Amino acid sequence: MYARNGACLYTKPYNINAHSNSPIISITDEQHKLIFGMIYSLKELTTALQPTSTGRAPEKINVIKTGSCQLHILETFSGLRFVVFTTMLYSQGVADLSNALKYIYEIWVDKVVRSPVYEPASFEGGGAGNFSVSMTLFEPTVDGFLEKHPLMLP
Repeated sequence: MYARNGACLYTKPYNINAHSNSPIISITDEQHKLIFGMIYSLKELTTALQPTSTGRAPEKINVIKTGSCQLHILETFSGLRFVVFTTMLYSQGVADLSNALKYIYEIWVDKVVRSPVYEPASFEGGGAGNFSVSMTLFEPTVDGFLEKHPLMLP
């Protein structure tokens, strides 16, 4: 999950199939920056290339697909970007995770934003706050949701 300014707010690798011997993919800080930059650049490109005469809001990018992986993206009005990275091995038949990402955003609002210890400035890089997502029930709630999601089932 990324803030408006590109800072990675939350990340967690998941092993899609606990019964397999496939390694869990960890993403480095540098890779987080590259992912955010790619998403930001593609959004700017699609906005610039969209005809202005349509009167519609700019198109959103929901999925970026390569030969080996997919990035599923949800950008909120507040500028948060929720991103799920899946390898093609486990993405077969999963065209779009937008509903799952919307639900994870609802969990974010319910468990983090409404938390009494929440400090918005700590996510914008302007605050010295001591707030951490781990201080909320966000992670266990997302874990419980993803355990039941079809993508995670063997």
